[in-house]
Amino acid sequence: MRAVTLCGSDPTHPTACGNNTQASANMRFRVNPEIHISDNLRIMAQIDMLDRPIDEDSYERQLKKLQRRLLDLQIHYLRTLADSRALIAKAAESRRAIVIGASFIGLEVAGSLRHRNLDVHVVAPESAPLERVLGPQLGAYIRALHEQHGVVFHLQAKPARIDASAVVLDNGTSLPADLVVLGVGVRPRTDLAAQAGLAIDRGVTVNEYLETSAPGIYAAGDIARWPDPHTGTRIRVEHWVLAERQGQTAARNILGQRERFDAVPYFWSQHYDVAVRYTGHAEQWDRIDMTGTPGKGPASVAYRANGKTLAVASVDADHANLVAEAALERGDEGALTRLVQSTA
Repeated sequence: MRAVTLCGSDPTHPTACGNNTQASANMRFRVNPEIHISDNLRIMAQIDMLDRPIDEDSYERQLKKLQRRLLDLQIHYLRTLADSRALIAKAAESRRAIVIGASFIGLEVAGSLRHRNLDVHVVAPESAPLERVLGPQLGAYIRALHEQHGVVFHLQAKPARIDASAVVLDNGTSLPADLVVLGVGVRPRTDLAAQAGLAIDRGVTVNEYLETSAPGIYAAGDIARWPDPHTGTRIRVEHWVLAERQGQTAARNILGQRERFDAVPYFWSQHYDVAVRYTGHAEQWDRIDMTGTPGKGPASVAYRANGKTLAVASVDADHANLVAEAALERGDEGALTRLVQSTA
């Protein structure tokens, strides 16, 4: 008996991977009922190839069987409207949900599932939810907010295995589950752009006009990596407000206007009755300053590097966040310092 390992980022469309991709249409397969999670959190499954040939069981047919098996394990994503409808339908018949990933999507899903009275556990490798984006202070607040609504966190842990009734963590903990949601991040789909010969750098490379390396071809939204004048670096942002704004600029440039894209990125994330609003872009910082205390009144957090404010996040302080956005657009560091005072 031999084995073929199937893997992929989408549980409904696994593909053969590794060095054993030459499967014969005359082999009989048996699907392994467990799903293993690799370090980069791709879905991985294994099917055993039995040495007895059988003409009617083709390789493609067995792939479809594995796809159905993965769906039987109730592993869900939230990427499309169809994903949302499938998740809502499954939630209606479930009691226990495991959300893998303490990202914005993962936590918003956790809140929605708690609203539907499911028991919800969140598994993530970080020490605090959203710590890499919002820092430890807001991360701790977001964790406490979700815990107040009944969410249980398993932090500094990763899933090692998913089977039909549980998620087993790398520390040996077994969490019963009727529903599993993967919210572990995304990668831009750049295959078509790469095949067309466009420059790729963890996204499609564009200039300040959102034009790719091929004149007359533009990219906007989640896949576009552009030169951000506010941070002085090339960035890529996965939020729909920015995608809308870039789409408008790209359309005008297609019509010949040659308009630079210089908008400050903005998004918000809803957690129960609390909205976190974030303007700017800070992948790294060397200091965090906070004005106010989240949960006890308006609060804003500034993310700064080399004496420059890169981004501001606000809770219950919508006007302050608008002021921050305008100041970032102007490059007005004085206004940003007055808005969120240095705590040094």
